[in-house]
Amino acid sequence: GYENLMDLEWVKANKKTPEYRKMLAWTMNKLYESVKEELHPVIMSSEQEIYDTT
Repeated sequence: GYENLMDLEWVKANKKTPEYRKMLAWTMNKLYESVKEELHPVIMSSEQEIYDTT
């Protein structure tokens, strides 16, 4: 499942795969929907890497 995105070793090994890109897109959409509007620019500026948004 999507818990693999929290495993830095898995991310490092799979960063260029379609599976990773699909999971990242879904996760970033959910993150965007979950936070206050004031934080949307922060998320959008870091959309390539979920760890940059924390």
